[in-house]
Amino acid sequence: MVLILRDGDRNVSSAVSDRVCFVVTHSASVSRIYFEKEAAVMEADRESGADFRVNVKSKKHVREQLEKYKDLFKKLLDGQCHISEEDKAKLLQEMVVNFEFTVQENLVIGGLSWDEVSEDYCEDYDSTINDILDEKIVETACKRNSYPKQIRNQVVRSLRAERKLLGLYEQTGEATRPKTRPSSRHCHQKCVSCCTCQC
Repeated sequence: MVLILRDGDRNVSSAVSDRVCFVVTHSASVSRIYFEKEAAVMEADRESGADFRVNVKSKKHVREQLEKYKDLFKKLLDGQCHISEEDKAKLLQEMVVNFEFTVQENLVIGGLSWDEVSEDYCEDYDSTINDILDEKIVETACKRNSYPKQIRNQVVRSLRAERKLLGLYEQTGEATRPKTRPSSRHCHQKCVSCCTCQC
């Protein structure tokens, strides 16, 4: 959100976001950007000793992103019709410098600060990928040791359950088989012999 106020011969422009609150005070000769809220938050973080800086892998990629924000600031100032072109240029330059300084202060590139890293520094992605791959290989090897033991117990349980079911099936199958009695077999043979004799 951008708010433009007119205060006599001075223009006050305020931009507010969640983490950064800065006020741009503009007069004919002086342009200043005051980082109010962010400066207080950063000072409190420094006193506590915690490092909340963002770790990135490439200074080149950060530079490319900063160029995109430069265009955004330019569009923002182009929308201000009551500011002269040379004042817009000064404001743009100062806004970009202050923004870049703040970004650089809040970044760590490969564990080093912005000034300690060369301009073309880019952390080796191959080594990072190899480290991740090594971790996954170790994790898989550990699973190969532990999971077969867990799976074996389940397989044994399922085989026992199948055997029980088959045992019950065989018992019921034998109980339902018709048994032939010797007397009925003897009667059957007599009937067959009688039938053949009459022909």
